[in-house]
Amino acid sequence: VSRRSLCMEVITKPDSNDYSYKLTVRNATNPVLINGQEMVSGKSVYLNYGDTILVGNTILTFKRCEKR
Repeated sequence: VSRRSLCMEVITKPDSNDYSYKLTVRNATNPVLINGQEMVSGKSVYLNYGDTILVGNTILTFKRCEKR
């Protein structure tokens, strides 16, 4: 996995203190699956907390980070 494989954008929602998270597959040579659904280069998806991201052999879970 390289930094050229994926792009994550944090988008501020207007008139809110909330954010959206957009993941775009850029130039991944390894398979990228979001919740078991294969993504192709150039495709984007908005993530929800609990989504599973598989990049090659690495599994990531998108979670909300609790403030300390």
